[in-house]
Amino acid sequence: MTTRIIGVILRELAIFITVVMILSALIASSEATLRGESIGSALHPANLVNKTKEYFQFSADVFKNEDEKVVTITRGNSTLIYYIPTPHSIFTSTVGTTPGTSILLTLAILSVSLLLILIFGALWGLRAGYREGISDRILRILGPSFSAIPGWFWAVALLWILWWKLSVLPLSYLDYIHRASVEGRVTIFTHLKGLALPILTLTLVNIPVYAMTVRNLIIRAREEDYVITDVLKGLPDGRIERKLLRVVLPSFLTFTSYSFLNLLMNDMAVEVLFNVPGIGRTFMMGVRGLIFSLNGSMLFFASLVMSTLYFVNASILEGLYLKLDPRVRRDA
Repeated sequence: MTTRIIGVILRELAIFITVVMILSALIASSEATLRGESIGSALHPANLVNKTKEYFQFSADVFKNEDEKVVTITRGNSTLIYYIPTPHSIFTSTVGTTPGTSILLTLAILSVSLLLILIFGALWGLRAGYREGISDRILRILGPSFSAIPGWFWAVALLWILWWKLSVLPLSYLDYIHRASVEGRVTIFTHLKGLALPILTLTLVNIPVYAMTVRNLIIRAREEDYVITDVLKGLPDGRIERKLLRVVLPSFLTFTSYSFLNLLMNDMAVEVLFNVPGIGRTFMMGVRGLIFSLNGSMLFFASLVMSTLYFVNASILEGLYLKLDPRVRRDA
């Protein structure tokens, strides 16, 4: 079993390294195109390796809070002073916060949203798949609808309902936090309220999708002989449902692992819409005006963090799958 888990981690690590190298090549070629240079030259192995090192160095230096470098040039009686910004100052001035805070904001949105999605999605899908009824009819309508319509659309709908019409929750996270800082009342609850709309958007968009997956798994599992036997024995529905949930949990974890990328993409959209200076917004700031400007180092940093989040998520969930699935344990 341990060998299989190590194999999963190594496989995901190989995918992670491959993705990072492809991202580096794409960003380097895009920068070369904007400068009017040859893409072939940018993709030359030696140049690509040097460019990748440069991107990684920027991603490491972005956490170093150093002073700007000052270069003084004297020409005759005049003195020219040039300030060279550091990666940290470039990041904070562009995104509006420190890189550590940016990562924490994205982690907060993703972790809280994913927890709520897993809980309510599993409960709704379990009830709809086993007991059917009105919950199943509603899910069969909402599941395909939310799968087909992108998350940013629902974010705009929530904007219209909760802010423009009701003025219940703050629209811009940055503006809300800045206003609270001036008034001297910033607490953890202030940040949570500022992140309420992004979290609510991600949660509501994905619950029907995850619930639909659980429902389909439950429908297949309830036809098994051991479930029919439990029903004939007259066991309580709650007990049978808990058993079914344990049975479908490994497959559900696999779905959660591979759908995490879609959650990241939705997070990137809602961060931009709600002015949250997280990694999603950092990514968008790196490609703003694509035709006119491209900050390759910023774009690589955001892509690197998002790829790392996906790698960690996939490794943990795949490891849990191997631990929880009795068929894998039996084969091992």
